[in-house]
Amino acid sequence: MLFILFILFLSCIANVTSINYLTQTQWNHIKHILQHPKSTSTMINICNEIIFQHYKHYAYNMAYDFKTTYYKKCRHIPLNELKLYASRGLLNAILRYNSSLPVSFSKYASIYIKGELYYGMSEMHPLTLLPISKRIHKQWRTQNLVLYKKMTNTKFMSNYDYYDGLYVSTHKDSYIWVDKYKELQELWNIINRLDEEDNKIIKYKYNFYFQKIRSDKEIGDLLGYSSETIRKKINKIKSRVYNETRNNN
Repeated sequence: MLFILFILFLSCIANVTSINYLTQTQWNHIKHILQHPKSTSTMINICNEIIFQHYKHYAYNMAYDFKTTYYKKCRHIPLNELKLYASRGLLNAILRYNSSLPVSFSKYASIYIKGELYYGMSEMHPLTLLPISKRIHKQWRTQNLVLYKKMTNTKFMSNYDYYDGLYVSTHKDSYIWVDKYKELQELWNIINRLDEEDNKIIKYKYNFYFQKIRSDKEIGDLLGYSSETIRKKINKIKSRVYNETRNNN
């Protein structure tokens, strides 16, 4: 019976263009297949592929809107790169979606897509953001050759092993993932409203998931401060962000 339903579903879905969202009836069929204990991995993979094909343009549109909203911060990031991050967010949402959740897939997926876009914005800072005074100062370059090469490398920073213990959850509770992504988005919304120097310090220090990507000394060398000063500044910024988070709640 399940196999017959699956074949009928595929025959119906074949007539729908991928740019259209799935109807409620189609979603009901997909949910039935995903939740059925006798569904094979092939059936599940095909359903996941169907979801991706029908919602990839939704993710692309979110990438475009994100680049438009944060045009200053994203002006150096090609739209196609942001689309890749959005696609990865969509894939994560598909793999972790609990079809029994009382929430629409588009609303659920938007949390993951936004999370990846924020992650991309924080990670895709071109390392040529090294201050021009540091780039042209020969003595500084000579004394800090390793750091100079690291910070002027034209490649974008990318760390795909970004899930640390604080933000890794199991697939058993999708609500945890939703809550953590919302929490991250709220934190970065606050950080993006900080003044330029504080914003830069945090983005030099952490990726979107608040893993450390540079030492205090490296940041201090870039901005002309001691590592101790950077440490104190980061602690003050954390206190401000924490207090604002409490006030918002």
